[in-house]
Amino acid sequence: MQAEKGAQSRIPPDGSVRIDPGFVKTLAGICIILELVLGLLVWCLVVATPYKFQSSPGWVVFVSVFFWILTIFVFIVNFFCLYMRHGRRSWTIVEIIFNVSAVIFYFSAAIVEASFVSMTAKVMTGHHVAAAVFAFIVTILYFINMVQSFRTLKH
Repeated sequence: MQAEKGAQSRIPPDGSVRIDPGFVKTLAGICIILELVLGLLVWCLVVATPYKFQSSPGWVVFVSVFFWILTIFVFIVNFFCLYMRHGRRSWTIVEIIFNVSAVIFYFSAAIVEASFVSMTAKVMTGHHVAAAVFAFIVTILYFINMVQSFRTLKH
C-alpha cells in the first residue's frame, strides 16, 4: 500500500510519460525479458521446420506469437509506467488475468509440441525438442510472474 501511494505521487502533473529503468531489474521485469527472448525462440524454432501441413505445430506458433506480442505490450506498459493513469491495482488485476491465461495456453502448447516430437517429428527433431523445452520454461516464467502479480495485489 505504501509503495502504491509513493508511485502515485510520482505521476507527472502534465500527463507526460515517465520511464522506469529500474523495472528491468525487478523479478517481473527479468521474467518478462526472458519470456520475450525464449518465446521468440519457441516460434522461430517451430517455424524453421516444415510444419505447414500439420496442425499441432501451428497451435504452438499461434500461442507463442500471440503471447509474445501481448508480452511486449505488458513490458511497454510497465516500463513507461502507463498503468499510473488508472492505478496500480487495476493494472495488477489485468496482469494476473494475462499471466493465468498465458500459463494455461503456453502449457497446452508445450504439451502439444512435446507430443508432436514423440509422435511424428522425424525431420528436424532437434528444433522441436528445443521448442518444447523452451515452451515449458516460458510457462514456468509466466507462472512466476503470475505469483508475483498475486503478491503485488495483496500488498
